[in-house]
Amino acid sequence: MGIMAKIIGWFNGEEEQIDYVQYEIKHIRRLIRKFDGFAGVYVTDFYGNELDPDNLPNPNAPDGGADWVIRVEPENYTEQGYKAMKTRVENILRNM
Repeated sequence: MGIMAKIIGWFNGEEEQIDYVQYEIKHIRRLIRKFDGFAGVYVTDFYGNELDPDNLPNPNAPDGGADWVIRVEPENYTEQGYKAMKTRVENILRNM
């Protein structure tokens, strides 16, 4: 189990041993579903391919963790709307 997954699990009250791969997959799926339906907001792999929560690639990246990126594409918004969406995404991430 990854140390970070163990620490996060401990803070979230998950006392039992958890598999860090399953833990990362669970949270990546949760992120993808959280942003589903947001115009211009995508959860992608390192190469920019949109992630499918039901068909995730192997999370064992060379550095030992899953690689994912949250993209907010500015061309989907006015300048003000883009700033507002970035703030909304940041707030969602902080509160997860």
